[in-house]
Amino acid sequence: MDSPIIIGTATLLFAAIILIHELGHFVAAKLVGIKVITFSVGFGKRLWSKKIGETTFCIAAIPLGGFVLPARGPSSKAPEGHRSPKIMYSIGQFGDDEKRQIEESTTATSGTLAHASFWAKLFFIRMVSYLI
Repeated sequence: MDSPIIIGTATLLFAAIILIHELGHFVAAKLVGIKVITFSVGFGKRLWSKKIGETTFCIAAIPLGGFVLPARGPSSKAPEGHRSPKIMYSIGQFGDDEKRQIEESTTATSGTLAHASFWAKLFFIRMVSYLI
């Protein structure tokens, strides 16, 4: 086989595994009532994005990871000058609507990670273990 074909196939398989992994977090969040602001496969510059309901789904240029950004809630606001590593990769890549949702989620009274029960948080974090 040609090296580019092997590399392309491996990249697509890895992206598929990431999609399944992140989909587990997304489904778990929805099942326990946590709002999801962004669902992304890949990091960096967005190649495609579409807002469906309250969630922006996107595919980014670097298919080496992905993330599900839940509505955080007031108690999870990061200290001044601190950024989560996953957010750092996407900084500047959020649309205006997503930025507004992130800000609004810090004062929300329901549907956020901060307001979820211990079991809901555990389910959201661990759900992927059952998918792969």
